[in-house]
Amino acid sequence: MCAFVAYFFLHCLRKVEYFGTAENQTKKELNEDEIVMVEILMQLMNVSSTNTSETGIFNVDGVSGSLMEGDIKAVGGSIQPAIALLNHSCDPNTIR
Repeated sequence: MCAFVAYFFLHCLRKVEYFGTAENQTKKELNEDEIVMVEILMQLMNVSSTNTSETGIFNVDGVSGSLMEGDIKAVGGSIQPAIALLNHSCDPNTIR
């Protein structure tokens, strides 16, 4: 699936002439720049699927609210591509 998505994005880049003239759109073989772009896209998709974490806000009601009764509201996510370079286990020994 990742390869298909990367290839689709490559064709989108070809459509807007990112790699040069419109004559490249009809070629079936990839040039060196296109191969590098597909490799980068594949790496980013693999990193994003395995090295992302949720970013959130911890809310506590009122001034004297208990920290034990607060709630977490998700506001986004973050990608840590540097962590993808480390040797790590896909079977973690801790959870949040």
